[in-house]
Amino acid sequence: MSFKDQSKIAQETLQQRIETVRELGESDWEAYSLAKDTETGEHYIHYAYIHRDIARGVEQESFHYLLPVDSDEVLAVLFEGKQYLYPQAWQKPFLRNGPDGFYVWYDPTGEGGDKDEQLGQAMRDMLLKFKQSGKTDETDVKRLLNDIERLYKEED
Repeated sequence: MSFKDQSKIAQETLQQRIETVRELGESDWEAYSLAKDTETGEHYIHYAYIHRDIARGVEQESFHYLLPVDSDEVLAVLFEGKQYLYPQAWQKPFLRNGPDGFYVWYDPTGEGGDKDEQLGQAMRDMLLKFKQSGKTDETDVKRLLNDIERLYKEED
Protein backbone atom coordinates (compact mmCIF):
# COMPACT_ATOMS: atom_id res chain seq x y z
CA MET A 1 0.00 0.00 0.00
CA SER A 2 1.31 3.43 -0.93
CA PHE A 3 2.10 5.87 1.85
CA LYS A 4 -0.02 8.37 -0.12
CA ASP A 5 -3.08 6.29 0.77
CA GLN A 6 -2.38 6.40 4.50
CA SER A 7 -2.91 9.32 6.87
CA LYS A 8 -0.51 8.08 9.55
CA ILE A 9 2.56 5.85 9.06
CA ALA A 10 4.57 4.24 11.84
CA GLN A 11 8.25 5.14 11.93
CA GLU A 12 9.14 1.43 11.98
CA THR A 13 7.25 0.91 8.72
CA LEU A 14 9.18 3.71 7.05
CA GLN A 15 12.48 2.36 8.32
CA GLN A 16 11.68 -1.06 6.88
CA ARG A 17 10.52 0.18 3.47
CA ILE A 18 12.57 3.30 2.70
CA GLU A 19 16.08 2.94 1.34
CA THR A 20 18.50 5.65 0.28
CA VAL A 21 19.16 5.76 -3.45
CA ARG A 22 21.64 8.64 -3.40
CA GLU A 23 22.95 11.15 -0.88
CA LEU A 24 22.30 14.66 -2.22
CA GLY A 25 24.03 16.90 0.29
CA GLU A 26 24.88 17.32 3.95
CA SER A 27 25.93 19.99 6.42
CA ASP A 28 26.34 20.10 10.18
CA TRP A 29 22.61 20.51 10.76
CA GLU A 30 20.81 19.17 7.67
CA ALA A 31 20.98 16.45 5.02
CA TYR A 32 19.19 15.62 1.77
CA SER A 33 18.89 12.28 0.00
CA LEU A 34 16.86 10.58 -2.70
CA ALA A 35 14.96 7.66 -1.19
CA LYS A 36 12.80 4.86 -2.54
CA ASP A 37 9.94 2.84 -1.07
CA THR A 38 11.06 -0.75 -1.69
CA GLU A 39 7.47 -2.01 -1.64
CA THR A 40 5.87 0.39 -4.16
CA GLY A 41 8.86 1.83 -6.03
CA GLU A 42 7.78 5.39 -5.19
CA HIS A 43 10.54 7.94 -4.68
CA TYR A 44 10.93 10.68 -2.08
CA ILE A 45 13.31 13.48 -1.27
CA HIS A 46 14.35 12.88 2.33
CA TYR A 47 15.21 16.00 4.31
CA ALA A 48 16.61 15.66 7.82
CA TYR A 49 17.68 18.43 10.15
CA ILE A 50 18.92 18.73 13.68
CA HIS A 51 17.51 21.35 16.00
CA ARG A 52 19.69 22.33 18.95
CA ASP A 53 17.71 23.76 21.84
CA ILE A 54 20.20 25.95 23.64
CA ALA A 55 17.62 26.93 26.26
CA ARG A 56 17.55 23.29 27.39
CA GLY A 57 21.30 22.85 27.54
CA VAL A 58 22.04 22.17 23.86
CA GLU A 59 19.51 19.33 23.68
CA GLN A 60 19.21 17.97 20.12
CA GLU A 61 16.12 16.88 18.24
CA SER A 62 16.08 15.47 14.72
CA PHE A 63 13.28 15.99 12.23
CA HIS A 64 12.64 14.05 9.02
CA TYR A 65 10.52 14.99 6.02
CA LEU A 66 9.72 12.94 2.91
CA LEU A 67 8.56 14.74 -0.25
CA PRO A 68 7.03 12.48 -2.92
CA VAL A 69 8.62 12.96 -6.36
CA ASP A 70 7.53 11.46 -9.67
CA SER A 71 9.83 9.72 -12.16
CA ASP A 72 10.57 12.92 -14.14
CA GLU A 73 11.60 14.66 -10.92
CA VAL A 74 13.81 11.69 -9.98
CA LEU A 75 15.58 11.94 -13.34
CA ALA A 76 16.04 15.69 -12.86
CA VAL A 77 17.66 15.04 -9.47
CA LEU A 78 19.90 12.26 -10.74
CA PHE A 79 20.99 13.68 -14.09
CA GLU A 80 20.50 17.44 -13.85
CA GLY A 81 21.35 17.94 -10.19
CA LYS A 82 17.98 19.53 -9.43
CA GLN A 83 17.72 20.45 -5.76
CA TYR A 84 14.67 20.38 -3.55
CA LEU A 85 15.76 22.74 -0.82
CA TYR A 86 13.47 23.07 2.17
CA PRO A 87 11.21 25.06 2.45
CA GLN A 88 11.32 26.80 -0.97
CA ALA A 89 10.77 23.69 -3.12
CA TRP A 90 8.43 21.90 -0.72
CA GLN A 91 5.13 23.33 -1.93
CA LYS A 92 3.08 20.13 -2.11
CA PRO A 93 2.00 17.67 0.62
CA PHE A 94 4.83 15.76 2.30
CA LEU A 95 5.33 13.38 5.20
CA ARG A 96 6.87 14.70 8.38
CA ASN A 97 7.67 12.95 11.61
CA GLY A 98 5.73 13.82 14.69
CA PRO A 99 5.26 12.70 18.25
CA ASP A 100 4.60 9.11 19.20
CA GLY A 101 6.75 7.62 16.41
CA PHE A 102 4.41 8.35 13.49
CA TYR A 103 4.72 10.29 10.26
CA VAL A 104 1.76 12.34 9.06
CA TRP A 105 0.99 14.24 5.88
CA TYR A 106 1.43 17.99 5.95
CA ASP A 107 0.08 20.27 3.22
CA PRO A 108 2.07 23.54 3.20
CA THR A 109 -0.49 25.17 0.90
CA GLY A 110 -3.31 24.63 3.38
CA GLU A 111 -5.52 23.45 0.51
CA GLY A 112 -5.90 19.97 1.96
CA GLY A 113 -7.58 21.42 5.01
CA ASP A 114 -7.11 20.30 8.55
CA LYS A 115 -7.95 16.59 8.95
CA ASP A 116 -9.45 17.14 12.40
CA GLU A 117 -11.62 19.93 11.04
CA GLN A 118 -12.82 17.71 8.19
CA LEU A 119 -13.56 14.90 10.63
CA GLY A 120 -15.48 17.29 12.88
CA GLN A 121 -17.52 18.59 9.96
CA ALA A 122 -18.37 15.03 8.86
CA MET A 123 -19.52 14.23 12.41
CA ARG A 124 -21.63 17.41 12.58
CA ASP A 125 -23.28 16.46 9.28
CA MET A 126 -24.05 12.96 10.57
CA LEU A 127 -25.51 14.30 13.82
CA LEU A 128 -27.63 16.89 11.99
CA LYS A 129 -28.99 14.22 9.64
CA PHE A 130 -29.72 11.98 12.63
CA LYS A 131 -31.52 14.79 14.44
CA GLN A 132 -33.55 15.70 11.36
CA SER A 133 -34.64 12.08 10.85
CA GLY A 134 -36.44 12.12 14.22
CA LYS A 135 -35.59 8.44 14.71
CA THR A 136 -34.06 8.01 18.15
CA ASP A 137 -34.65 4.40 19.06
CA GLU A 138 -31.81 2.18 20.27
CA THR A 139 -31.12 0.70 16.81
CA ASP A 140 -30.78 4.13 15.20
CA VAL A 141 -28.48 5.39 17.95
CA LYS A 142 -26.27 2.30 17.58
CA ARG A 143 -26.13 2.82 13.81
CA LEU A 144 -25.07 6.44 14.31
CA LEU A 145 -22.35 5.47 16.79
CA ASN A 146 -21.08 2.73 14.45
CA ASP A 147 -20.95 5.22 11.57
CA ILE A 148 -18.97 7.67 13.70
CA GLU A 149 -16.58 4.91 14.80
CA ARG A 150 -16.08 3.87 11.15
CA LEU A 151 -15.28 7.49 10.30
CA TYR A 152 -12.51 7.54 12.93
CA LYS A 153 -11.09 4.22 11.72
CA GLU A 154 -10.88 5.58 8.15
CA GLU A 155 -8.65 8.39 9.46
CA ASP A 156 -6.12 5.90 10.90
